[in-house]
Amino acid sequence: PSEDADLQSMGRRLAHRGATLSIRRFSPRLALGAVGRNAAEQILQRGDCAFVCDATVCNRVELASELITRRREAPSASAGLLLEWLDAFGPPGTDGIDGEFSFALVDMAKERALFGRDYFGCRALYCTVLPEGALAFATEYKAFRALASFKPVPDPEMLQYVQGAKRLPVGRTLLRNVWAIQPGGTTELDATGRELSHHRAPPLTVNVQVRDAETAAELVRRKLTDAVRRRSEDLDPIGLALSGGIDSISVAFVLRNLYPKRTIHTFTAGYGMDDPEMATAADVAKEIGSIHHPVLTPPSLVQRELRTLAWHLEEPFARSEALQLMMVGRAAREYVDVLLSAQGSDGLFAGADKYLLLYLMQRLPPLRRGLHEFYDLSQTGRPPQGWLGKVFDRLYFKGKVPPMPRVKGAKGTFELSTLPSFGPEFVNRCMAGSYQLGMCRSLQKFDRTFAASGIEYRSPFYDLDLVRSAYTITDRLKIRGRKAKVILREALAPLVPERFTQIRKFPQRMKYDIAFADTMDSLADAVLSPERVKRRGIFEPEDIRRLRLRAPGEAYPPEAAMRLWTAILTEYWAEFFLDGGPLADEPPTAATTAIHA
Repeated sequence: PSEDADLQSMGRRLAHRGATLSIRRFSPRLALGAVGRNAAEQILQRGDCAFVCDATVCNRVELASELITRRREAPSASAGLLLEWLDAFGPPGTDGIDGEFSFALVDMAKERALFGRDYFGCRALYCTVLPEGALAFATEYKAFRALASFKPVPDPEMLQYVQGAKRLPVGRTLLRNVWAIQPGGTTELDATGRELSHHRAPPLTVNVQVRDAETAAELVRRKLTDAVRRRSEDLDPIGLALSGGIDSISVAFVLRNLYPKRTIHTFTAGYGMDDPEMATAADVAKEIGSIHHPVLTPPSLVQRELRTLAWHLEEPFARSEALQLMMVGRAAREYVDVLLSAQGSDGLFAGADKYLLLYLMQRLPPLRRGLHEFYDLSQTGRPPQGWLGKVFDRLYFKGKVPPMPRVKGAKGTFELSTLPSFGPEFVNRCMAGSYQLGMCRSLQKFDRTFAASGIEYRSPFYDLDLVRSAYTITDRLKIRGRKAKVILREALAPLVPERFTQIRKFPQRMKYDIAFADTMDSLADAVLSPERVKRRGIFEPEDIRRLRLRAPGEAYPPEAAMRLWTAILTEYWAEFFLDGGPLADEPPTAATTAIHA
């Protein structure tokens, strides 16, 4: 953008991400801005190149040692270290950086920019080309609304996709003229947004070397401890988003084992102390001696905060725990600047229900096609086509999940997903093949909800050494029948009391009871009224009517509730990014939510 006032306005839309805003103009055609706790340190210049980043480098000691060996400087700040490393090793050097980062390195003489993101895309970076031919980029694309020439162009195919898949494909947004830089490497663009080159880090592969439980448990315990240390050693006090599952329980006990005297704050969201998640988390907090903060998320929260959540997410992410996490971030900001989470463990140790389906596919060849179709139904909303897939759908959902609403102008065709060939380590190969992009697709769930309160998030399960080590362990030690994360539980035995390692995991989500259903209906009456739906022109009113069908005195089943949730968030998204207006330029308040409802 040519005017510094544009960057000031862009920065105001991202003010929730940090207390300071810094802007530097390098030429009449280039200015960079940053928002953060120390924004001025995020913008640097070296010769004809200008640099801006949002970065936390977790292996800074190793990087600094390598730079010193090469007789180069090793700056202490992440931005300087990142720039020095890029200068020394170029785009392939990003493969060796363990941490969460995004950056732009602009060569002013050649009028081209090198963009990069960490392997799992924990830090977002969006781009758009303006009508005058200028390239703009930002951590959240709501910032583009500050630019007078930016005109959003909705993408019907992506609007349709998210209604069933609950998340968007990596690199895509709900706008045709906004895209995300790919994770795990670099992309070089010219001033008009044309791609000049790119570098991608090697994909994750399965290289099984460990088949006995004792060796595997020791490996997991050691690598997890190292991963937690790398992402927490600079924190005091320490914050942890604690659920009732083995993943965050493992992080809690490893933290206390590493830091016997540090203050640890734990935060858990739930619908009340009869929520199994909250009860277990409180027990864990007492065991490790943390300062525990229960965060209550009653159904009334949906009416009050869902519009605010939509503004921060920038896509209709179909998970009610996203709202809970936003409230956790809000509670945590009084005590810590960073929250650790246990995001990512499922894809390393086969912890989600979808891995049970993959396990059954491998073991039951006659049922593979039907299980595959049911798997896709659970992941993308693609309706089963064969009779066996339809049987599984009927048995599990009992006919209570309405079809996803059709988006006008979208073809809405979904092919059956492609899986690795069946055979040894099938579950491991499925996990490794989808882990990187799967983590990136979950970005909104943690980054956006915590950043809403200026909180940085980190997960030890994004540690590249831990991730690669996990895929050297045979999947037979990870899943046995319905028992998941077997080796993780065994690895934790010396650190965690048995009553926690064998605990049953309940879904982290809001309580889908009648009160929740009534709240959703109240919102839908206003946000998805037939008149408003017709005026908006995204959905057919009849499809929304079918979404809202439920028997008197019954709650919405979870999948049906989330389809209605997605449709409501879609309307809020359209209000912010298609309609615009002053109320879309800052986080909505309870008052403005009530007005718009």
